[in-house]
Amino acid sequence: MKRFLLLASFIILGTLAKSQSAEGFYNRGNAKMIKEDFSGAIVDYNEAIRLRSTFSMAYYNRANAKARMNDFQGALDDLNECLKQEPMFANGYYSRGLAKKALKDYSGAIAQIPSLKFYQNSPIV
Repeated sequence: MKRFLLLASFIILGTLAKSQSAEGFYNRGNAKMIKEDFSGAIVDYNEAIRLRSTFSMAYYNRANAKARMNDFQGALDDLNECLKQEPMFANGYYSRGLAKKALKDYSGAIAQIPSLKFYQNSPIV
């Protein structure tokens, strides 16, 4: 019985640790995005980034959540950080172009096209 309780404790603690990791918060944010809970997703992506500041996909997904809430400047800031970390991420350039278009920076939006064409075969896409 003691062995069972000890094993159960490790499983529960391992599950709690996973949910408190950057990946755990990222996954929760993704689940909230699917449910269109964009503000909740942003909270989880914030936590993922706080735990791992180099989590480029958390920046990218948080940018998408911000864009869905019409915070295009916030989205642009996150996309800039994502692309600083992953400069070959074609979807990042595409999304950055959309954010710039929403901010009426049409020349900035058009400037993303060469990067998008160059990195379209990026392994991260």
